[in-house]
Amino acid sequence: MSLDTAMAANDSSESRRQQRQQQQSPESALEKSTGVMSATATDSVSSSGSGAPNMSMSKGAAAAAAANSADAAAEQQPQEAERIWARSRLRGQSYLSRTVVLRIVLILSLAAAVAVCATLSYTILTSTEIEVGRQTYESIAASALAGAQSITLRKVQGSEVMATLVSHIVPDAENWPMIAIEGYIPIAAKVAQLSSSGTQSLMVFLDPAQASEFERHTELEYQVQGRPAEAGVSDFGFGIWRDDEASPNEDGRIHDVNGTNDWGGPHNILVPLMLHNQPAASSLMYNVYSEADRGIHIDSMIECVKESEAKNATATPSCAVITDMLELKVSPVALKNSSVRLLRAP
Repeated sequence: MSLDTAMAANDSSESRRQQRQQQQSPESALEKSTGVMSATATDSVSSSGSGAPNMSMSKGAAAAAAANSADAAAEQQPQEAERIWARSRLRGQSYLSRTVVLRIVLILSLAAAVAVCATLSYTILTSTEIEVGRQTYESIAASALAGAQSITLRKVQGSEVMATLVSHIVPDAENWPMIAIEGYIPIAAKVAQLSSSGTQSLMVFLDPAQASEFERHTELEYQVQGRPAEAGVSDFGFGIWRDDEASPNEDGRIHDVNGTNDWGGPHNILVPLMLHNQPAASSLMYNVYSEADRGIHIDSMIECVKESEAKNATATPSCAVITDMLELKVSPVALKNSSVRLLRAP
């Protein structure tokens, strides 16, 4: 039982006790008045001797006093009830006010608890999601880097295999660049598949004075290898080519046999792409040294070979270079992407 309920019960008991007292008040007042009047009457009889008229008058006064007391008590009873009802009403209103306040405090406490719990949950979940995202990103990035390193290593190994194979098929320097490699297309296709490179190609170095002889030799070699008739052919005909914006030809190519370049290359050489694992590759006979992106790597390879020969002329130089991820120059009408290519000295 709460404190408010106990107070209400006490108020109710006190009201009933006061009502019983008020109901008993007229009778007590009448008895008291009769006693007083009797004493007065006795005194009157004693003092007056025979006293019959005086005694009669005292009884009338006593009756009137009793009636007046009863009327006064009757008038006071409703007023007292009203006062008790007013006090009960005030106490009831106070009880209701305290109940409302307690309910409001409870609601505010619950709302505050919900807000705190929601904030903590959001903070914890956000932190957890960020940590999971970071760990997932690091895991994926590490896996991607490992995969990229593995692919690049396979590409390098594939090119080294082809370079080693070609060096044993054509070991004499005097045979270069007029070389003939039987079975190059199927061999290069298998190596490209194993190395995840997709393509394997061979570029040769030649002096501009050798350009005409090299073109005739390579055209015959393409026929022996069974390449299609359009292999190595541009709008100007079969031969070494490079892109030129001023070209009058529809394919944007010009015949490039003088060994000059417009990017400042220090060597007056031609580096045509002679062989490719794809029989009709559009990049066949393209002068790779005509562009700076690959020309600078060819220059570094040439310098590496010269330094190696100066140290040990009999040792095989290891001067492989890897270019950036560049697009292999093909016909401007239909460009094709190429993977990382390894350039190696013959």
